[in-house]
Amino acid sequence: MLTDNVLLSHIKGNLGYPFTEIELLDKDILHYSKDIVLRKFFSPYYPAIKFHKMSLDDPDVKTDVDNRFKILDPDNAGIIEIIAVLRDYSALMYFGSVDFYGTLTYSAIPDWAMRAVQSQLTMSNSAFNSTHQLIYPNYIELRPPRFYQSGDILVIYEAEHVNFNHIPTYAEQYLMDLCLAYIKRIIGQIRGKYSELSTVFGNININYSEMKQEGQELWDKVMEHITTKPPYNMIEIF
Repeated sequence: MLTDNVLLSHIKGNLGYPFTEIELLDKDILHYSKDIVLRKFFSPYYPAIKFHKMSLDDPDVKTDVDNRFKILDPDNAGIIEIIAVLRDYSALMYFGSVDFYGTLTYSAIPDWAMRAVQSQLTMSNSAFNSTHQLIYPNYIELRPPRFYQSGDILVIYEAEHVNFNHIPTYAEQYLMDLCLAYIKRIIGQIRGKYSELSTVFGNININYSEMKQEGQELWDKVMEHITTKPPYNMIEIF
């Protein structure tokens, strides 16, 4: 599992020693890595997949719009997209089956046709025939409204990572390199403010352009990889 210390060691080791706190403190590195790179650049391509049970009767999730509810993410993470909304379908009535085998007789056609029309009307007014929409930042609208006035639903959605606990193992290296690239670009900009440092040992030249270029090249390489990965797909089977 990726931790703060592992990430700091990776970044500071690749920056080259001596690494001094005149440029970035450890807390600054973690701030850029977690609050910017992890949440805004990495999460859209390797999001946290969350399963969140909601009670539509909970006053904390209700809004002024009957079919709009607030998603209370336990980590207060930004929601990227809703994958699916599942609910208990056991209360639905099933009738008017149109299954048949073989060839219909002439006398059976009217009854079969009536059941076919009945089934179509049932489906069009069924909770199976429903849609949902994410209203940013953290609201969900459920349609048609008459099926979502009460009861429980399970919302499956993509969210931003807020820490390193749930990063996929196979993607940890991508994140570490992405953070390293971002920090190199930041330090390159900082070093560009002063071309040399005066010390007791004399002036030290700072090669900021090389650091910045290395960061940009690594950033482009990693982003090209993660932006071309296949998307997450979920298939609902009832």
